[in-house]
Amino acid sequence: MQSTANPQNGTQFVAYDKVTGTVIQTYSRSNVEGADYVEVSIDDLRNEFAGDQSVVSKLTDSNPENLAIIRVDPAQAMKPSGLLAVDVNTQGLVVKPTLTLTSSKTELSGDGNDRALIEVRAVDSHGIAINDFRDEIRITTERGKLSERGGIVKMENGYAKIELASVNETVRRVHVSAESLSGKAGRSEIVLEFV
Repeated sequence: MQSTANPQNGTQFVAYDKVTGTVIQTYSRSNVEGADYVEVSIDDLRNEFAGDQSVVSKLTDSNPENLAIIRVDPAQAMKPSGLLAVDVNTQGLVVKPTLTLTSSKTELSGDGNDRALIEVRAVDSHGIAINDFRDEIRITTERGKLSERGGIVKMENGYAKIELASVNETVRRVHVSAESLSGKAGRSEIVLEFV
């Protein structure tokens, strides 16, 4: 028998890392017989999560002391957790910044020598630059050679850059992506071409 509980009406919780604000898990507990949600003590829920190694392993330093839980509006908890974070100061859900990529060229000569400057910026949900954003990010590419070892660069003042050198071949679509190593920002990618 399936529950007919409406997820919009129940109490929802978000477990997060109180150091980084990264959402670890969303949670609600339903009563199948009553077709409604059961109230849960935040302390009981925290103890339950702190005993779950899969949750603890996602926390800063794998330390259960870095686990925190907040009660949230059900509509907010329904959003994909990968796009949400918790503001550790206000203890409220916020949309994570997103990394945006731009390239000085969309086409590079497939001669192994041509280069493009890839710039990465952190922006908010309205596309406005976040100038105080700092993080380590990883740039990856399907083809070509990046100027930094492992593609890892430090983002300062919401900005980072890396150089991509082409390979000696013609490639129609070369995906270049950026991801936050800490999970503070959403991933992004662009497509280039070696001609």
